[in-house]
Amino acid sequence: MEIKKNDELLRKIGYTLLQLRTKAGLKQEQVAREIGIKQETLSKYENGGTDFTISIIAIFSEYYKVDINAIINISRHIQVLHSNSQTDLNEGYRLYIEQLKNENTFLKDQLKARK
Repeated sequence: MEIKKNDELLRKIGYTLLQLRTKAGLKQEQVAREIGIKQETLSKYENGGTDFTISIIAIFSEYYKVDINAIINISRHIQVLHSNSQTDLNEGYRLYIEQLKNENTFLKDQLKARK
C-alpha cells in the first residue's frame, strides 16, 4: 500500500518524521544508516518529496517507538480540517475511513503471513 503523491499530506508526514528525529537528537545520517536507507532518501521523506509505503512508515514507527497512527493520522486530520467546503470535508473523511480500512486489512494480512 502506498500513500500517493499529495504534496500537502506528504509534507505533513515528512514534518512529523523530522520532529521525531530532532526530538530524539539524531542526525539524518544516523537514522538512515540504522534503518537501511540512503541519507538522501530520508531527506526526501522528511521534506515531503517522495511517496511513502506503509512498510517504510512501519519501519519509522518501530524505529522511533511510536504508534504508526502518530505518523499517519495526525497528518490526515490536519488535511481534513483544512478542507474548504462541507463537500470537501465529507469526501476527506470518506477517504480517511477508506484508507484506514485498507491499512487494517493490509496489516491483518501481514500478521497472518507471519504465523
